Amino acid sequence: KQWYQRRVRGSPQDKDRVSFVNPAGVDLTKYEKKLKDAIHLYERKLASIIWNKLKEDEKNKFSTEQEAIPSFSDYRDLYRKTLEEAKWPISERTVQLMEAEIELGRLYLIQSTQLRGSLQEEEFLAQN
Repeated sequence: KQWYQRRVRGSPQDKDRVSFVNPAGVDLTKYEKKLKDAIHLYERKLASIIWNKLKEDEKNKFSTEQEAIPSFSDYRDLYRKTLEEAKWPISERTVQLMEAEIELGRLYLIQSTQLRGSLQEEEFLAQN
């Protein structure tokens, strides 16, 4: 079995630390499901935070036929434009940090999917 390295994120002291991960020892399908759930939760939370700070006339800019809060990923540009026009009723930094976490989750999801594909290919080649 092949071992992979990944950089550990965190404090500046962790910058040069490396941990080893055995991809065969992790259920990547479960991990990907948890990532998707976390990404969805963060997107809903971010949309909810923004939505609750907008005035009614600002909310009317969103063309949604549902009663639910519009998805952040579907209306990202409109959310940001509306926040700018409203002079940022919530911290721009908060929005940026949550967006960064969402993007990081998406990156981990892509990496996991690629790793799982490589492992399946490796197993297939080993059987033939």
